[in-house]
Amino acid sequence: MGYSLPSDDINVRSTLVRAVQGRERTPQMKLVFNRDRSDVFARYRLLFPQAKALFGAFAACIEQLPSRESPNGRMLESPL
Repeated sequence: MGYSLPSDDINVRSTLVRAVQGRERTPQMKLVFNRDRSDVFARYRLLFPQAKALFGAFAACIEQLPSRESPNGRMLESPL
């Protein structure tokens, strides 16, 4: 989503935590960075210990997404 999760942004942090905690199962969380952003990943891991990260792999991540078909049978772009 392109958000660095600054420590002083309590509103967004609490909204994300409530969204995850409100689910029956813990969702998988994969953070994708264009470059090394270990500092940002560390902030996410404090709130979401199950989070995984891919650094420098945005294009590769998009390529791994499954394609979808529209109701008329035409291929759609990847979901992102």
